[in-house]
Amino acid sequence: MRLPAPIATWILVCLNVPAATAATRKAPAAAKPTVVVAEGERFTVGDAKGWRVTHQERSYGSHIYGGMWSTFGGLLGAPADSVGSVARQEVIIPKAGSFRVWSKYQSPPYHNYAHRVEVFQNGKKLFSHDYGKADSPRLWSFSGAYRLKPVAQVWWPWGLDHDCAEAPPGPVALKAGRAEIRLTALAGAKPAGDRYVDFVLLTTDHRDTCDGFQKHGQAKSPFMFEALDAAPIFMRFRNTTDRAARVDLHTNFGHHTWHCAPARGSFPAEPVAPGTWSPWFTINRVVRLVTDEGLRITVKGAGKIPVEFALGPGGKRTLGRLDVPSGESVNFPLEITWDRSKRLRLSRDIAAELIRESKTQWRKACPHKPRHIAFFGAFSRGNVPWAMRFKDALGYNTQLPDPYEHLAVDGYFQHVRNPAAIRKHAESLGAKRTRHRVASFGDEIHIGTINFKDPKYTPMFRRWLEKKGLRAKDLGDIEPGEAGFNANPRLAWYSRVFSAHQRFAHYRAMTRLAEQAYGPQVLTGANFSPHHGVAYYGSNLQWIDAFKHNAMTMFWTEDYIFSMGEPPQIFAFLFARAHCAVKYNAQPIHMYVMPHAPAQDARNFRRNMLYAVGAGAKHVDNFWVAPQEQYSENYVSWGYTDTFRAIFESIHDTAAVEGLLVGSKRRPARVAIVTGKAVDINEDATKVDRSLDPFVAQCGNAPAKITQTICRKDIQALFLALRHAQCRVDLITEDDIVEAGVLKDYDVVHFAGEWIDDRAVPKLDAWVKGGGVLYASSGLGRRNPFNEDHTAMLDLLGIRKVATTKSLYHVRPMIELPLARPIDRIALNGRTIDAMGMKQAITPGRAQVLGRWRDGTAAVTVRSYGRGKAFAVGTLGGLSYLKTGLRPGPAARGGIAHITNPVGFAPAATELVRLGIDAVPIKRQVACANPHVEALVRDNTAGTLLTLVNWTNEPKVTTQVALRLPHRPKSVRSISQAKPLAFDYRDGTLHLTASVTEADFITITK
Repeated sequence: MRLPAPIATWILVCLNVPAATAATRKAPAAAKPTVVVAEGERFTVGDAKGWRVTHQERSYGSHIYGGMWSTFGGLLGAPADSVGSVARQEVIIPKAGSFRVWSKYQSPPYHNYAHRVEVFQNGKKLFSHDYGKADSPRLWSFSGAYRLKPVAQVWWPWGLDHDCAEAPPGPVALKAGRAEIRLTALAGAKPAGDRYVDFVLLTTDHRDTCDGFQKHGQAKSPFMFEALDAAPIFMRFRNTTDRAARVDLHTNFGHHTWHCAPARGSFPAEPVAPGTWSPWFTINRVVRLVTDEGLRITVKGAGKIPVEFALGPGGKRTLGRLDVPSGESVNFPLEITWDRSKRLRLSRDIAAELIRESKTQWRKACPHKPRHIAFFGAFSRGNVPWAMRFKDALGYNTQLPDPYEHLAVDGYFQHVRNPAAIRKHAESLGAKRTRHRVASFGDEIHIGTINFKDPKYTPMFRRWLEKKGLRAKDLGDIEPGEAGFNANPRLAWYSRVFSAHQRFAHYRAMTRLAEQAYGPQVLTGANFSPHHGVAYYGSNLQWIDAFKHNAMTMFWTEDYIFSMGEPPQIFAFLFARAHCAVKYNAQPIHMYVMPHAPAQDARNFRRNMLYAVGAGAKHVDNFWVAPQEQYSENYVSWGYTDTFRAIFESIHDTAAVEGLLVGSKRRPARVAIVTGKAVDINEDATKVDRSLDPFVAQCGNAPAKITQTICRKDIQALFLALRHAQCRVDLITEDDIVEAGVLKDYDVVHFAGEWIDDRAVPKLDAWVKGGGVLYASSGLGRRNPFNEDHTAMLDLLGIRKVATTKSLYHVRPMIELPLARPIDRIALNGRTIDAMGMKQAITPGRAQVLGRWRDGTAAVTVRSYGRGKAFAVGTLGGLSYLKTGLRPGPAARGGIAHITNPVGFAPAATELVRLGIDAVPIKRQVACANPHVEALVRDNTAGTLLTLVNWTNEPKVTTQVALRLPHRPKSVRSISQAKPLAFDYRDGTLHLTASVTEADFITITK
């Protein structure tokens, strides 16, 4: 997307139109405040020291849902290290008054955004205040919804939604007439972030409130309604019918509002005579430009409706004239009030232009659509013909009318939440039910729990305990036949597992019913949201065990990484969870890969599209796509041509490689990480006083108790570290170790956590003794599933005891971790490592000390045991590694400038995290010379598909790739480059050089 250049000074003067100079809206009190808004993009910058008009795409917040909104898509931005830059804007004070001065700016957590606001009249400075200090009380996104008073910092469990508005309590007295507002970039305290000021607002209402502030009052971002009303948009139309008429205006969804409610109105107040133009009227209560907006225009009985739009009364500063077919939508680009290169267009015309581009300018790797992998994406409501043409042109192969090419079985419905809904929907389909493919049981659901007070479950629970062979010694000295729910810690553990199994049975029954109602071809699932608690982790019971026990027949989750404060490559861990879940019963994977723009950068979107296919997804679902006016929080705005192109090219790239996908399998991994219920359930139950966490303690809205997440986040970080080492990594459960004997398949197994299923320890013991390498960290498994002290794991590691302290409890990799201070330092082989979050002083027994804390106590040990080794690392090894590759600065919610991949990791931290895999030769099936190019391999009888994903921050990388092959290939070809690649084959290994932009498929045929 091309970003607009800085613009000249703009003075907010619209005579005889009070709303243009001061938004006068009804406040909660009886008085109507006077409001004056100086938009960030309207400031004039007279120097090159820092301030510049900045599109929201290059800020910390560029999104289509949530609580970070930039009015009209523009801000005034200045880099964190810029000092002394000054920007000015002249405004009109409509009448004298006492004004409070608010600065509305982006403020991702824990940083300073120092800037000064000054107000001048008649050459005299009347007001000056320094804004943006991390400890300044502020109004925030959702402050009204959560009834928050101004606080310095806020904490949202889902990650980032950090717009704020700040004002000192003292007002300034201003006379009617012109005033100048100045913004100065200041040298602020560290840590500092780039400044992005949306607007400066002056109001005679001195309270800490704004329009829509009340609970669910729609104002997710402070003062956005006042700012929108301060820049009115005018419209008029000509009545082409033979009777007096008004025009009906309608936006299907309020994209930025709490309830996503539509906006509508009929204009003007009096009907317009036939053949005449209406007077000019404002449309701001229908068109709210915090996103691109689609305005549907209807005049009953009209064919085409001549319409005009302007920014000033009487048609001044025109935006354009269109002839709109009645009932069609006009697209308002977000930036149209200040970027004059933008223009109004009919949505159908934009779609037609994109179709032409797809045929003439975009790369098309295959002449036909995919015929096996299903690509879902919603287009319009009601199968509008031009929208269906657009969907077809992009390559989607599902839910299209029969004239278009699509899969024979492509039905999809959200949601059938109960047996009655399943039967009703299946009956409504008639004969088409046999074409139904996806039956969703719900969106972002949890599998739920039983009612433990219902007496019917008690005898069932007791029989379940007996069937598992449990005795009184296993249940806290209570016989199974006398057991009650949650009667002691051991029974609490089994109560939770029993409850989950009852819910599995519920969904199994729903699945069987769906198969009877629709036919055996139907797949059942529910989108499991990875956005709360431990982001992109998912509980073992719901995310893994449910599929082990066939609760549903399709694994389904989603990608909103761009708004979560997670590294982009965490998408790989999400797939590792999916593979762990479906390995038992081979359920297909249905992956939401969200193209939503603004928010998801087209480059990251393409990475994830190809990754999903290369990782074996059978369904790729883009959710809601277009036209954007038809959808609420999820869509691709018309201006994001790069995203539409990425959709087109990714789908057709998939079609080009399906011959190597059908019947393909992943190659076996030799490295695993344990992801067990013991850590998952116990850490989730570990509630810590918020005052103990250095970050959460700063947040005025945080709950009194927070949930510990550091062990599970360390598992994720270990996974990324091992992928950077070019190891393919499986996630395995403790049940896999105990029941399936999977340890024999691995050379190295990693364990991270304070709790371990004690049944697994003897299995690990025998495996290490027989030659396996165990790497334990992040708590060293010193407690059992019932949260009791347990020494078996310490014995295996050759440790007598550990003393554990913590300095972090709830951490997000891109939010808190970059700012976290080390708890201590580890000396290892002549180098030092900053240890994050946890310090375990180890008292070794049979283990040898490899690394020490600064006080001389052991931090890292290894026990040589039989033919194997057992390493103990007394810190959060993965997070300590990840920290060294993070770029300093605030986390971002969408956009193209501030979401980055961790790279450039410290050698000492790398050595620490690779102790296990460096202790034994790992037979890597594929390896890239660049550690941040991830390779996925799938083989079938026709050959091999190699998927390469560029997780660097460079637009293009060239890397050497070595792939084990049992035969010399017939051909090697890059799909994105549309050409064969030179290669060398020797000693059972294929060597090639690949240049990778975001991602590429390499086909290797026999």
